Amino acid sequence: MGWRVEVPTRPEPGREPVTLRHPEPALRLVRDFAPPCPVGWYALTLAYDGPGVADGRLVFTFADGTVLPQHLAKTGRNAFFGMVRPTRPLASVAVQVSGSADLATPRLLAFRPVPAWEQRRALVRRAVSVLRGDPRSFPWRLARFAVQMSRQGRTAIPIATQAMAPAAAYALWRERFDERPEAEAAFHRGRLDGLARRPRFTVLAGPDLDGPALAALRASLVAQHDPDWELLVPGTPAPGDDRERPYDPADPDAALATARGTHMLLPRPGTRLRPHALTVLALTLERVPGARLVYADEDHADAAGTRTDPTFKPAWSPARLLSANYIGDPCAIAIETLRGIGLSAEEDGAADFGVAAWRHDLMLRLGEWLEPRDVVHVAQVLSHGAGPAAAAAAEERKAAIRRALARRGAEARVMSDPRSPDPRVLFTPEEKPLVTLVIPTRDRADLLGTAVSTLLGKTAYRRFEIVVVDNGSVEDDTFKLFDSWVGDGRIRVLRDDGPFNYARLNNVAAATARGTLLGLVNNDIEVTDAHWLEEMVGWAVQPGVGCVGAKLWYPDGRLQHGGVVVGVAGAAGHRHKRAARGDRGGRDDLVTVNEVSAVTAACLVVRKAVYDEVGGLDAERFAVGYNDVDFCLKVAAAGYRNLWTPFAELTHHESVSRGRDLSPRTAERFNREVAALKERWGERLLDDPYGSPNLTMEAEDGTIRVQ
Repeated sequence: MGWRVEVPTRPEPGREPVTLRHPEPALRLVRDFAPPCPVGWYALTLAYDGPGVADGRLVFTFADGTVLPQHLAKTGRNAFFGMVRPTRPLASVAVQVSGSADLATPRLLAFRPVPAWEQRRALVRRAVSVLRGDPRSFPWRLARFAVQMSRQGRTAIPIATQAMAPAAAYALWRERFDERPEAEAAFHRGRLDGLARRPRFTVLAGPDLDGPALAALRASLVAQHDPDWELLVPGTPAPGDDRERPYDPADPDAALATARGTHMLLPRPGTRLRPHALTVLALTLERVPGARLVYADEDHADAAGTRTDPTFKPAWSPARLLSANYIGDPCAIAIETLRGIGLSAEEDGAADFGVAAWRHDLMLRLGEWLEPRDVVHVAQVLSHGAGPAAAAAAEERKAAIRRALARRGAEARVMSDPRSPDPRVLFTPEEKPLVTLVIPTRDRADLLGTAVSTLLGKTAYRRFEIVVVDNGSVEDDTFKLFDSWVGDGRIRVLRDDGPFNYARLNNVAAATARGTLLGLVNNDIEVTDAHWLEEMVGWAVQPGVGCVGAKLWYPDGRLQHGGVVVGVAGAAGHRHKRAARGDRGGRDDLVTVNEVSAVTAACLVVRKAVYDEVGGLDAERFAVGYNDVDFCLKVAAAGYRNLWTPFAELTHHESVSRGRDLSPRTAERFNREVAALKERWGERLLDDPYGSPNLTMEAEDGTIRVQ
């Protein structure tokens, strides 16, 4: 039976922000099986010729109707390969492809059984690549992989990779994933054919664009495949092109009133649009007609055209935006929306802004008008900068942020913090809500004693109670520790002798909570930062915020938790795990408060009302693993934003109390929980809006994707 082409049903807009890898609609290439395809190892190969670029993922539909999407590795520019093992008989296999290439006519598409020798070769190559890349964790990862394989838990063998320097990785990324607008100019000009509505772009050159910067911007506009633009300049326009007009930089709203476009770009000095930039923005507006702000990724390019330092941005992130204008270039804003809020801030003192701070102020004001569904991030590099963008003066940035907080009625301070290059916002609500800190435990009095004593002795925020859930402790030292707390009204001990079920233990304690906020805390946490809880509470009580996670360190000083990215290794992983102190992370992820899909429940603060609204942790399907990821995804699906903050720092002696259990029983439980996570969340696990499709899903280090 051959392959057929179908158009996937476009999902209804959800409550989370949108990232598009490509603006063109996706296709599915489907092969049905009758009778169902048996369990076993298979290889899928896909390749395209011709211009454009494609990306893809596998979608299994099992005979019982369950659907499982998963990553498909790229082995060349438009070539894909995956060695996979369906865990149940297959009713169909599909490749969901997206991109500008001719998706319906692949040069090669095959799905075949894999002989044993080919499986072994792939396993050896993968093992060698892991050993070279991370020899310290190799024994543990190899043992875990072997147990999972033996218990039918692995559904794919990742392709062997080699560690690469950032410049080499970015070069390979460009070869495999980037468009070629100069070499394939005729193809890209044709991409606009058939658009139902054609946007027009007004580019407003700010007064901070000097002669060379303006000339570079002008040249990049002239080279656009989409010629429907106008350029407004703060001076004399270039002769011979009626698309260029002057405006008075002292009155940008007058320029806005006379703009002829449907969308406006406000480029920073040094920005040059790639030739297909306006084309991609136009196609995106066709794909998401309600979008009022569309922005894309960028990199740096020198005079010789050498490209470096890509910025692969997250989706719409209001908390990140509050400290840093991460939107950058290119950014197209609906002129109708801009006319509603004005280009110039009206608050007293706003005229004192420099142009860079003015751009940040404008984005903050836009954020007060827009819903997540109004904003689209296009995960393509559409512009070059000449170098790192000039940041606004620190005090100007703080002034813009303070004005935003005042408009929103927030009780907060804006300050400098040596841990971040950006201004820090510390919320200081007058009402100090009670926090119930929940700590499940079983023996290990040494760890629990440290956790409780440092919580009590080092936490500056004093409005909290501790509920310890004792899950079958038997050691005398543990009971002596419990006895030492008798009479301390800040601590309660609940007894639960059932089988270890982390989700159930937290739910039991949450039901008894006296606080309006819950803090889920592991028994191997150690407080090192007195103000950790003040920081987390301040964010957790903000409108629209769900879970708040902390920056957790291993005892040896490496990073344990910088937020969770879903999709890593097919399930979820910690961002920049094992990063050194002082590492800012890609995009400054590790030094700025930012939205994330999930945070670890080793230290998580959330309003109890939100916890109850989504049903708490799922004790049926996620007894031990991934209950925090599932919980956070439920919170996000309910319309809340999960945040991670670098300004709440604690030490986490991760899983010391349980150790690393490689028993077959544990492997089976782990496999069930991974399968349950994939079954419940499907493609959401492959599309983390706060990560990037241009970053690896094979490891937790946040490096550039190369396959």
